[in-house]
Amino acid sequence: FYTGYLAYMLIYAIFKAVMIPTSILVLGISLVYGHAYGPTEGFFITIPLIVISAALGCLIAFTAGRFFMKNYIRTYVIHKIKMFQAIDLAIEHHPLKMATILRLTPIVPHNLYPYIMSVTSLSYKNLILCHSLGMLPLTSVYVYFAVHFKSIEDIMKGTDFGPYYFVYMTLGMVVMILVVLLVVSYAK
Repeated sequence: FYTGYLAYMLIYAIFKAVMIPTSILVLGISLVYGHAYGPTEGFFITIPLIVISAALGCLIAFTAGRFFMKNYIRTYVIHKIKMFQAIDLAIEHHPLKMATILRLTPIVPHNLYPYIMSVTSLSYKNLILCHSLGMLPLTSVYVYFAVHFKSIEDIMKGTDFGPYYFVYMTLGMVVMILVVLLVVSYAK
């Protein structure tokens, strides 16, 4: 029973640490537990499993970035993010708020997030808290839809997500715009 959980957590953490997209793992485990336990129980079993797995992967990537790849990240990644100085300054002054907001939006790609945060002053405790809180909304939406699918084919052919799909997309865009404005205001 627990072997499956541990195997999933290990695979997810490895994917996260080496920057392989984890969306298929999220959708797959949601589909499996949605069928095994029903949509409601499947949802509430899957969310903590995904959050813990992602936190583990984030810790591995953050540690690798902070201790083994810091110069590489600063040289080859940071200079490509035009807003990094503003992000770094904002995290220094408001670590919890800014790191959570950055995880919520695609300003910093999700797989790069722990590596980018590793060259800031963010602590391990704040990293895990911000990463976990920041991933909950989007992950919850993915899991909610996936536990209701009948098969992987529904996911692949883009089954209608219902009337709330556009609400989620619109809210996501509004949050992203607000974050950009917030980070730019810290830069000034």
